Amino acid sequence: MQSSEEILFQVSHEQILKSLGFSACEAKVLMDADALLPDGTVQITESVLQKIPFELFFKEEYNFNFVVPDDYNHDTQVDSTIEEARKNKYVKEIDENFTDNAFSRVSDKLLPGKKYQARIFRKVLWLSTEIQEADDWTSRDGSNQFSVLFLKKHKALFTGAQGLTLMWNLKGAEFFGYHKTFVSFDDKDLLNLAQKGPLELAGRYPGVPRTLSMHNKDIRFGTQPWFRTCGQFYRVLCITTSEEE
Repeated sequence: MQSSEEILFQVSHEQILKSLGFSACEAKVLMDADALLPDGTVQITESVLQKIPFELFFKEEYNFNFVVPDDYNHDTQVDSTIEEARKNKYVKEIDENFTDNAFSRVSDKLLPGKKYQARIFRKVLWLSTEIQEADDWTSRDGSNQFSVLFLKKHKALFTGAQGLTLMWNLKGAEFFGYHKTFVSFDDKDLLNLAQKGPLELAGRYPGVPRTLSMHNKDIRFGTQPWFRTCGQFYRVLCITTSEEE
């Protein structure tokens, strides 16, 4: 039987992790992976990433290899895609801020003619539900922070809106399917500000590029507030360099 000191020590560590935006379930996983140092610092290393059982939270649905078209232009990718998307009968709504200018900074640029692999993962648990009731939303990254750790484990490229719109170019409405939300991550500091979000927090929080499929395959292009909690209909786009390279 654990001593009271040991139990209090565990609880205090979990509270530290939860204060950083992780759910109780995520906090336990990180603690078990030795991510938390005695001084309360969360330190994610390669060995820590390998210990995290991400399969509890994410399930791969499908993957495919693709080659970036030779005429691909990173600087105009978003605007040119949106211009064509407006002609598609399935596209019902496009956020006015879903533009090249809004996503002009990106961690990883896709290269014309280069081979990549796209892997699609579905979240299988509702994460960080207590964050929805938090008073201080600005400090709550929640399960999106956990998603970034997951992508880093898979050596993902952070291609943002450019990667997401290229998937639309290559696969179209059939790829995005029915009742699904696709998100494509980037470094939070590089993301634009979400102009729409819950609790009327317009313009205050970084927005993750996303497409949302509604009834009858209606597609909407916009942003997902960074802290937004999502569940089973939430798909994470993971683009990596093709194994053939």
